[in-house]
Amino acid sequence: MTPAEERLRGRFPCASPRTLQCRDRGRANGAERTSSVTRAAVPVRNPAVIRRPQDDGWSVLVNLDHVRSVALNPTADLVWRTLDGRRDAAAVVAAMRRRFSDVPPSATQDVADLLEELAESGFVGYDCR
Repeated sequence: MTPAEERLRGRFPCASPRTLQCRDRGRANGAERTSSVTRAAVPVRNPAVIRRPQDDGWSVLVNLDHVRSVALNPTADLVWRTLDGRRDAAAVVAAMRRRFSDVPPSATQDVADLLEELAESGFVGYDCR
């Protein structure tokens, strides 16, 4: 287990917001509890991911744990920057709607799809508290 994975035990091992399983090892007796989590789970950035903004508004995320990278367009980059560990996907979309007047109705599904893709690649996890 990498140091980043060790730090995120119980918070980050979730794979997908739709079929998400979360492990909680923080119980007093050390027993592992697994629970299903819905899209309401709070997405958290993997601290082993480095963001490199580009001049054209795009950014590149590099996951140092899994040696993967992904390019984010300006909208996806805004979603990434909005992930503060307190907001669920609906709150991220609400923040976008407050900031921009032309957010399409499909934004909720688009953000959920983006988060699912990022989670499956290890860039994002979910707080399962």
